[in-house]
Amino acid sequence: MICVLSMGVINVKAQSEVSEVPTLPGWKNLPGDEFNGTSVNKKIWGLYGDPKRNYANDAYGNNPGQGMAQTYREQMVTVKDGILTIRATRDPINTGISKPEVPDPYVDYGVIPRYPLKPNHNGTNLGWWSGFLSSRDVKRYYPLYSRIEIKAKVPYEIGTWMALWLRHRLGASTFEVDLLEFFVNDDNADKWNNWEQHTYKFKGKRTLHQSVHGLGWFQDKDKKLTLTNKYNYNPFSERVREISFDPAADFHVYGVQMDPVPGDSSKHIAISFLLDGRVRSVFSTKDYVIDGTSIYKYNEFLKTNIPQTLIVFGM
Repeated sequence: MICVLSMGVINVKAQSEVSEVPTLPGWKNLPGDEFNGTSVNKKIWGLYGDPKRNYANDAYGNNPGQGMAQTYREQMVTVKDGILTIRATRDPINTGISKPEVPDPYVDYGVIPRYPLKPNHNGTNLGWWSGFLSSRDVKRYYPLYSRIEIKAKVPYEIGTWMALWLRHRLGASTFEVDLLEFFVNDDNADKWNNWEQHTYKFKGKRTLHQSVHGLGWFQDKDKKLTLTNKYNYNPFSERVREISFDPAADFHVYGVQMDPVPGDSSKHIAISFLLDGRVRSVFSTKDYVIDGTSIYKYNEFLKTNIPQTLIVFGM
């Protein structure tokens, strides 16, 4: 079984020179990646499961908490004709495995045909080979206040969990923005939202998640404030929406634009989620203040003095 995620042009723009498409006065076009070569540009991307790095990070997300079943390998990410492709398969591939500091003399760590490794949890015995690339691993970062768009064709299949996302330089636990996530099995239902007192009729339909996660202030019943990492800060009605197309049938542009809030630029950020150049929803940290206080819940990451993001792709 093989699933494929394909990506075309990646554009990054920051506020200053006018870009070509679209024309955005006051913005400067930053180097992205149009995948014009014949392999992944390792000056721009780090690959998980790279044999030159002893297959580092090859089990990222493959744990009891997240329940993913993939093991990452460099050869699952390829570039041809201006398109980067991430493959996922349960077929055997030629690969080695990570060699510990004290090798087991009875284990062959070399390159041989191997079926996917068993996941690091008991959720399933069946693994996958897949691919993952991140700019973080080569210390390539982008301005926080920017517009980032990714043109991609993405399988919408049960058993796969594709993601195009950004994370803070200090890590996703500080700040994460998801341009695209598909929860194919979970969303194939009519979903009651207790907070909104509303049922979303998603059964038999396709949905796209675009989300914000990271540090936030939370108040318990005794009014005690705690700074902790949580997820899904934007409301369900704005975070999860039906799409009318099959994302595997053609390329679509998934994006986000992050701007300082006028008048409060040192304290607040507005995050506009985009699909094919159109705004789907806007999340502003200024809209979320803890009742009875002057403390805003979700702007703590702006105080880190490292206002930079980076790009991550995985399947």
